[in-house]
Amino acid sequence: CLAESEKRIAVIGSGDLAHTLIDDAPAGFHEMGKEFDTKIREYLEQGKYAEIANLEPKLVKNAVECGYRSLLILLGILSHSPWRFRTLCYEAPFGVGYLTGHWE
Repeated sequence: CLAESEKRIAVIGSGDLAHTLIDDAPAGFHEMGKEFDTKIREYLEQGKYAEIANLEPKLVKNAVECGYRSLLILLGILSHSPWRFRTLCYEAPFGVGYLTGHWE
């Protein structure tokens, strides 16, 4: 178990959130993009990992994301840890959601 290890361990998940946040986004605009990013951020901070894993497939599809599966793997690794997610930064300057955070 990672939490019981005396070693320093880094687990990194990488990928973007929705690619549909504005008209000029790489995948164009879709109103579900913002909903997807909002739910991912809220559920991470609330420790609601099962809710992330059970997001409506239509929501995930319409977000045109590229980080959801990486996030699911990361959550599987960390799901039984005592750590809580903390957002360091969220931005979407090009219509793509970028979230940076860590578990503490």
